[in-house]
Amino acid sequence: MRGECFFQKQIPKGMPTGTPTKRIAHEDKAGDFTDYVVGGSLVTQLALANLGCVALHVMGSRASSPRQPDWVCFDLDPESGKFADAARAGLHVKAALDALKLVSFAKTSGSRGMHVWVPIRTGPDADEVLAFAESFVAAVAAAYPDKLTAEHSIAARRGRVYLDPFRNGFGQTVVAPYSVRRRERAPISTPLKW
Repeated sequence: MRGECFFQKQIPKGMPTGTPTKRIAHEDKAGDFTDYVVGGSLVTQLALANLGCVALHVMGSRASSPRQPDWVCFDLDPESGKFADAARAGLHVKAALDALKLVSFAKTSGSRGMHVWVPIRTGPDADEVLAFAESFVAAVAAAYPDKLTAEHSIAARRGRVYLDPFRNGFGQTVVAPYSVRRRERAPISTPLKW
């Protein structure tokens, strides 16, 4: 158990009988899968806490349509480790989303960065959403090349804020708002006002 709330192969002992789950097959390994806990009844939440699940991570979709996300998420990771750098990058991301007439919301990651969420109508496939996110961050990073980057390689970031689109890949998760993180001083992923 790494403090995350999904389980490979089977739901562990200690979970309530009938805990709702959604089995997602791994795309890269035939026969492998992950069972994700669905919903958030008090009994389920207490059982997860008793098993040591500290941070709750969520997929961007519903169990009924796991390949159709409800949102786009941009993960802003400051190479400097300073939240202020992530916040400044977030304002650039917001301005670009505003130009596209897309509503966005910000929250801390509960670590050193921040997340920008854009609600979308359910319909596009996760691969389409990821493709949009990748092209969007590439364009924003190109507009501010001294401050922002879409480079996945840590060595290529050179002190800039990494605009990570990959939380939008199928089966990827992101820490839920108000979730405590498994870090020193137990920081919380907190919604922010722009």
